[in-house]
Amino acid sequence: MNTEDNLIMEVSREGDKTVVKPQGEINMENSPRFREFLLRTLKKDAENIVVNLEACSRIDMSGLATLVDFSMKVKENDRALTVCGINENAVDQASLAQIKEALNFSVDCEKSLNAENKADS
Repeated sequence: MNTEDNLIMEVSREGDKTVVKPQGEINMENSPRFREFLLRTLKKDAENIVVNLEACSRIDMSGLATLVDFSMKVKENDRALTVCGINENAVDQASLAQIKEALNFSVDCEKSLNAENKADS
């Protein structure tokens, strides 16, 4: 667990999924650290990654860009990524609408965690 900049990041295993759960605000100041955390998760041979944003109080455009970049890295490595649980109040809706197509996005994290989610690049 890392707690710098009021952003806490946790990683856990739930079945065949590796779940990354940031808590707090993801912004331009700490999105590089968020990106490094995500990349370390990918390097640990995680096949099915779920980024659960339920506890994320705010995510700005730099945080969303980090998720899009990470999504491309996941695809390059023939892995699967789902981003779930984003709070509608935590993000600018126009920004989110622009990137939803780039992400495998789900509102319901429980459904995402229970789904058979294999990489199918």
